[in-house]
Amino acid sequence: MKKSFATIRKLLGKKSAPKGTALLVALLVMGILTSVSLGVSALVVREMGATRLVLDSGKAYYSAEAGIELALLQLEENLPGFERVGLLGEVDEGFDWTIKNLANEYPYLDDEKFDATDAPLTVYYGVMDLNKSVTIPLYTVGDDGVLHGVEKFLVQFYAGFDRDDLSVDIDPSFLTGWDVLRWKIYGLTTGVNSGGTESINDLTAVSFLVSGDDEMQTNAMIPSWFGSHDCNEFDVPEGIECATYANQSHTVFEEIHSIGTDGGDLVQDVYAGTCLPTEAREHYSYEFGQSAEVSHCYKISEFLNKHNYNYLSLTNLMNPLVFKRGYDNDEKALLSKLYYRVQLGSEDQVVREFADITSVGESGDSMIRLNVLKKRDSVLPVFNFALYHMD
Repeated sequence: MKKSFATIRKLLGKKSAPKGTALLVALLVMGILTSVSLGVSALVVREMGATRLVLDSGKAYYSAEAGIELALLQLEENLPGFERVGLLGEVDEGFDWTIKNLANEYPYLDDEKFDATDAPLTVYYGVMDLNKSVTIPLYTVGDDGVLHGVEKFLVQFYAGFDRDDLSVDIDPSFLTGWDVLRWKIYGLTTGVNSGGTESINDLTAVSFLVSGDDEMQTNAMIPSWFGSHDCNEFDVPEGIECATYANQSHTVFEEIHSIGTDGGDLVQDVYAGTCLPTEAREHYSYEFGQSAEVSHCYKISEFLNKHNYNYLSLTNLMNPLVFKRGYDNDEKALLSKLYYRVQLGSEDQVVREFADITSVGESGDSMIRLNVLKKRDSVLPVFNFALYHMD
């Protein structure tokens, strides 16, 4: 038996391999190598695509950033009111940008981004800390270079304290005449003597409502106001009401007698009355760099019509000493804040507190969108106070 197996193994060992076996082995090896090559190629192609996407994304980002920088430069170099409408078609040269910078109120509440239906009325107001000022241009100049002056405006403001916050030594009735907001409008004259600086200014007090239980309140529902036209002529947001001023009076003068330089009797009229909320108690005009005239109860609307490049300046002049002695400085500073808003006529616009810049950059299949809010810087600070004048 063992001999038979040995004979069979010997015969098989001498038998040659079947024809075609080498081809099958070669095809099998080629298939394996092809599969490996295709797998590696897919990985390489995918990595190349990811690398290109990263590069395009970086290019798109920096292109969008370039649009932001260009928009900031345009805001810096142009007068208030500059806007640009972009992003309407194909992105040009890798990026495009737009600036939204005008509104019918200040501060501006974007209804497209914020739903103020159930929001408190304070969302419509800006905040001014003690002894701080805000300056708002009452004109715009578009990219066409055309000047558009504001014809109608209304300022509403209120304080955030009530009767319980006041010192026991303070008579609440005194506060109805307590001037806490100083405002001023200054601009350049038009006509023959165009280019000269003139200004009107006044001080005004907070409003108080005494209810049936003798509780005094100050809130956004009853703000003090002044402006070029009566408050009821403006389309204010729903829920905000105009305070009604009673017993308004106009210009009152008193004769003051004194001794003149020549020893004679010098009679001088001194202003001692009040004006309407649509008027200013002092108006300064200038000739050859000197004050030429001071008139009283000057209509704000008249000043706007006779001047260009007007600016409105508001200053918080609250006195923290009227609050309870037990309050610390932080509490008094909080109660000394004034909340303000500026409403314009339906045909007027003013720059926003924050210019809304949007820039889009594209590269390949990548697109990056950037959005920046640029706070408006103060303008012409040297003219904030009537003490200064430049001829």
